[in-house]
Amino acid sequence: MSEESKQDAKGAFIEKMLFALLPLLIGCTGYLIQALGSIQHDVTVLNSKVSLVVTSDNKQASNTGAELAREKLRQDLGIEIQKNRDAIAENRLHIAILEEKTNVQKKIKPLKTGDQ
Repeated sequence: MSEESKQDAKGAFIEKMLFALLPLLIGCTGYLIQALGSIQHDVTVLNSKVSLVVTSDNKQASNTGAELAREKLRQDLGIEIQKNRDAIAENRLHIAILEEKTNVQKKIKPLKTGDQ
């Protein structure tokens, strides 16, 4: 074989390889473009969500609606706790009256809690 025929065979082999790989390269390029579009959409969504949480100078954004809801829950919880304490005190009073009427020897001891 001559040098020229070797070069021709080598060129034909490279050409066949390129034609075999061309559909694969085109498919990979299409996939990468589609994935990039998907990532760009996700970044846009995340940026819109982040703008609700932090300001442009990376400070926490005030969310007055959530803060007001939290404060109302705190107040409602405080009211419910006080109602429960009042009910406990009233029940203890009724128990004491019933114990006195029936002359119960063993009295019910008050609960030992740190916040009463």
